[in-house]
Amino acid sequence: MRPLRSQRGATLMEVAATAALLAVVILAVTTVLQSSSSASRRNEDMAQAVMTARTVMEEIKLHLKNESSIFLHGQEINLNRMRSAGSDLQEIFSPSDGSQFRIIIRSGEPEEAYAVNGTFRSIGAYFRKITVTVIHLQSGLDYTLEAYAEIQ
Repeated sequence: MRPLRSQRGATLMEVAATAALLAVVILAVTTVLQSSSSASRRNEDMAQAVMTARTVMEEIKLHLKNESSIFLHGQEINLNRMRSAGSDLQEIFSPSDGSQFRIIIRSGEPEEAYAVNGTFRSIGAYFRKITVTVIHLQSGLDYTLEAYAEIQ
């Protein structure tokens, strides 16, 4: 039988170079996937913060005119304090064990005014400026929503 001299296999250097190239490609793909996963998580956290802020704001706007207090996430929000002159700050957590969001609710008199017969009057007798800030406790992301709510 004749030896196969015309066929060659891969040398050790070729195998090592291929393995190194494959390792670099796998590392690059892993880094991209990890970065994408992290960005996706941040977007999800922000979406939850936005939805929480909107829910809190809508509940306050719905009940501020006629209720003395409401319960959000099992915690009381004093609406009488929000309607009174000056400013007010209240804080709750969602869920109520404080594991995900810190919700800061501020109310104050609006700075805007309107003119009646050339005289400027504050709209503070009719509206309160409500600011809801939601902070995601794990990521530190925050979202602030401002709106005017009718008090009369």
